[in-house]
Amino acid sequence: MESSFKKNISIKIDNFILRDLLVIDVGKDYLSWFDDSLAKQFIYSAQYINRVDDLKKYVKQKHNDDDTILLGIFNEDEKHIGNIKYDDFHRYNNAAVMGILIGDPQYRGQGLAGRVIKASSHYLYRNGIKVVYLGIESDNQPALSAYQKIGFEVSHNSPLPNKDGRFVMELKLSEDIF
Repeated sequence: MESSFKKNISIKIDNFILRDLLVIDVGKDYLSWFDDSLAKQFIYSAQYINRVDDLKKYVKQKHNDDDTILLGIFNEDEKHIGNIKYDDFHRYNNAAVMGILIGDPQYRGQGLAGRVIKASSHYLYRNGIKVVYLGIESDNQPALSAYQKIGFEVSHNSPLPNKDGRFVMELKLSEDIF
């Protein structure tokens, strides 16, 4: 996959837009998402990102990585409310590994994550990706239910390792799911 695959992405969903997340988008509001108890429990990077500079470094690293797409989710007022990340394109043939965080609590529980996943997955499908994987903690029931509604299933042949208390789900992409 060419690095141009991931540059200058802009996807409109209802009153939201997904676009490349840039260092300029990083600030205290974004950092505050990692203080949330759910984030600390279920988001790996929340354990080591403690300062705005750490977050800027992370965003810059992901932006410069040809194996990663990091999109910010912005509302109609251009407020940054979450992220979706796909990576490991080169490691897994026609597949990507996904992570999503609806960071602003007022946007959680409204189906936004599902709409973001479907729209961004459609973009990936049009660019040759056939399967999206994600790791999920077994006790994260709200996320498990949300992912199952979208069409994710527990993966029995994932290239990702299943760990204690965690398993892998997959979404097989096709025209039918969009």
